[in-house]
Amino acid sequence: KAKGKARAVAKRNCARDTKSASAAARKLRTHNAQFFDVCKRGCKFRTIQAGVDAAGKWQNSNRSRKATVRVQPGTYVEGVLVHGKREGHKFDGLTIMGVTAKKTPLKDASQVILEGTDAKTVLKGNPGWQEGDPETVPAQNAIEGRSTTGLVFKNMWARNYQNNTFFVWASTNPAFDERCADFVMDNLLSSDTRSYGLFSRNCYGGKFLNSEGWNHGDSALYIGETPCDTDDWTNRG
Repeated sequence: KAKGKARAVAKRNCARDTKSASAAARKLRTHNAQFFDVCKRGCKFRTIQAGVDAAGKWQNSNRSRKATVRVQPGTYVEGVLVHGKREGHKFDGLTIMGVTAKKTPLKDASQVILEGTDAKTVLKGNPGWQEGDPETVPAQNAIEGRSTTGLVFKNMWARNYQNNTFFVWASTNPAFDERCADFVMDNLLSSDTRSYGLFSRNCYGGKFLNSEGWNHGDSALYIGETPCDTDDWTNRG
């Protein structure tokens, strides 16, 4: 009887310790990540751009931590600009991903739609914009990541854009001091653009995973102006 009681106590203690460890792990994950939720109704942010801007400001103030913009099902008529040189923002390591209404990762990428017809991209506040310039312009891309490292796009469908859907790049002009590297594009759908679908240009490393596209003016997946493995490597001579 005493042995049975001891086993019961040990079992309770083990369950308690396991629960405490799980709670600690959840707390650690929460501490090391921040979520910015976008949806058509009931979320703090109604547009993906607004969620991205807030995430960029947060990462700038919490430089060792990473943010995720979670986009719930719906159609978002906008072009999103993620400019790594924007003052007061930090976008390296940012994830933009489609999720369910319960905020779990989407398997069906077609539930989160970025629609290019009549979409606008906000330029105000980004490098090169000046007072008197147009605050918005017709959207050329669904999501454009410029001069960023570790940018992640997942679980979305983009369609009907003037140029590309998911586009990451850096200028080749040394005066701009830009760098694109280590992007991930995963479980994306792309359709009906004048140029490309998933497109990277002048980026050091990156991945296209589990994605597909159709009805593009050029290819659905394209890698352009790929630099060499290191900044100082050259094939001239």
